[in-house]
Amino acid sequence: MTASAGAWYRVGTVNVTSGQQAIVGIGTNWQNDVIAIAIGDIFTVDSKTWYEVTAVNSDTSITLDRNFEGATDAGQSYAIVRNTSGTILTRIAGQVSVQFNQKQLFLDELRTWLNSNNASEELTDSHGIKQELKTPSQMVRDHDDKLAELDEIHPFPWAMRKVEFEARRAANNKKFAASGFVHLGKHRNVSPNYTAINEGLFTEITAPNILNFGSGVGNTAVSGVSKSALPVVNINGVVTKLTSLSILNTGYQANRIKLPPAEDGTRTYDSATGVSVTHATPAIAFASENATNKVVTDRVDMWGFEFFLREINDADPFVYDKGLIQSQATSINGVATVSDNIRPITYFAWYEGDTASRGKGVNWQTASEAQRTVIASDPENNIYFDDSTGKFYQWSPRGRSFAGVGNGDWFNVESTKSSLFFESSAKFVVAQGPSNSVIPFANTGGARYVAPTNAGNALGGITDNAIFVPVAPSPSVNNECYFLVCGTVSRLNKGAYHPSFNPLGASLFEGTNQGGSFWYGNNAPNLSSKLQCFTEISVNNSTPNSGSIGNISGRPDGRFYDAIYASGAGGVCRDMRYSAWGLKTEDFAAADLAIKSGEYRGRERITFTKIMNNTDSANAQGSGVSPAGGTAGFSLGDVVFVQGMDGQYRKRTVSSISQFTIIFTENVSRAANGLIVHQRQLA
Repeated sequence: MTASAGAWYRVGTVNVTSGQQAIVGIGTNWQNDVIAIAIGDIFTVDSKTWYEVTAVNSDTSITLDRNFEGATDAGQSYAIVRNTSGTILTRIAGQVSVQFNQKQLFLDELRTWLNSNNASEELTDSHGIKQELKTPSQMVRDHDDKLAELDEIHPFPWAMRKVEFEARRAANNKKFAASGFVHLGKHRNVSPNYTAINEGLFTEITAPNILNFGSGVGNTAVSGVSKSALPVVNINGVVTKLTSLSILNTGYQANRIKLPPAEDGTRTYDSATGVSVTHATPAIAFASENATNKVVTDRVDMWGFEFFLREINDADPFVYDKGLIQSQATSINGVATVSDNIRPITYFAWYEGDTASRGKGVNWQTASEAQRTVIASDPENNIYFDDSTGKFYQWSPRGRSFAGVGNGDWFNVESTKSSLFFESSAKFVVAQGPSNSVIPFANTGGARYVAPTNAGNALGGITDNAIFVPVAPSPSVNNECYFLVCGTVSRLNKGAYHPSFNPLGASLFEGTNQGGSFWYGNNAPNLSSKLQCFTEISVNNSTPNSGSIGNISGRPDGRFYDAIYASGAGGVCRDMRYSAWGLKTEDFAAADLAIKSGEYRGRERITFTKIMNNTDSANAQGSGVSPAGGTAGFSLGDVVFVQGMDGQYRKRTVSSISQFTIIFTENVSRAANGLIVHQRQLA
């Protein structure tokens, strides 16, 4: 409260004693107020009895002109009336002097307060009352302490919290019908090297053991109707964009799918014991064959993506672009990446024995705060902070491919039906998750992938039937580990092609004159067993590495054992990249159109091959042939290779059939009593 000239002074209270002239002030500032109390002013406590002030002894002591006539009391309200009959100029001069003194005192105290490093300093108010006030230095310290307290409660404010991540995940689970592809991506369709398999998936038959997935930034012939050039996948609510997987996204392809190398005739699989053995030579492998133990030559590979939750720590410190541990991206949101040499190469392997898939990322433990902020602020990197554990986590996909354990197709790859295994109740695929390495198959034990409805799975049963889950204990954080099967591929082998002994071979035979030879060539070895297709392959300098990309194929279709094709032998069997969206009427219409146009992809039928002689005379332009044994078993559209008068075989298609003769769509040279090779697909 500030008193003003002419106003009654009522600051504080007083203690009065009956019969005494001395008055004691409580919280008063009689002497040093801006307008101080002066001799001659009038004092009262009841506005009825009035006393003249005869002395102002201090801020808390005045003397009256006579003894106080009222009752003794403490904390009594009072009033002092200014006596304007005094010398106005004298009072004003005094008041001005007091104000100047007070202002100077205030400025001195303010300067001290502003520059002080103490917790507080005294400041005198307009009534001369001193108050303790916190200094600016202390305010800054308090602010910093509060921020530190907040950091302890909510550190890394730039990071997505687990609760937000799980909320997004829950929204995605409502948005999508199941795990699967949100977008398949676009592709390149330029013959002969790049052939579309389906939307977003295409071949590159000049690159060994790979498929391409998604259109790269350097693709000058973009094809497809997908809304995204890149594949985007949803796994139980976690959405991931696939880019620079196993190859830097600068060329035609955005990602590469890596498959195991072709069989060379040295591996056997015993279906009775579940044991697979790689022998030193094909001769040893074939010698070990019995009723259940067979050399693997007719293999089907399976590929897909494993998604798992991992803790970022000193033992596993790297984060990866979009979470992809096999990423070859050179930066993440502008932060340069380096090869992750902390984890062993087996952690990054597509398949058992893969040593060329080490991923690149950023070491989170040594990254700067600014680098962490820009990476974690991008939700596409699937990184979150868990306040309950004080740790960072990242969802990470791993591309995995599996060589079929034995001959033939997989027993089950559909999560809606059963567990993920090569044989019935045997050779389960095993989850790897954040583990450094894993044995890919197991009959019992380990974190085997089973159907989501399996009561023993690590997550206790989930409603998403589009993915496989491991049995407990899962190797991942919170048991969060899933596998999405994307497709199967039939594989050719490294042996020499023979239509009966080794129809899936791709190499030439070693001819009798030390040159490469087709199975039907004049200098081909005399064959009596499948073993010879692996021991008598061409190794001569004239045709080294026959059967492989860039060399000579021994097959009538010209295919190589290390190339992956769109269909048929050595090609994609099943494309299981199913949509995450629910099916609409338009989807059924599109599938119906694809079936009618011959573009719909499904399982392919097994090719049947039979070799026989013709009963005809030689003819350079024959319209057909007469097979020994008649035409039973032939159908319109079947493929026949006819030995010509020059010894070469020519491919023809059956256009009509009589009792003894098959006619082709075009004339063909035929040798007298020459061989014919009949191929047809079994129903």
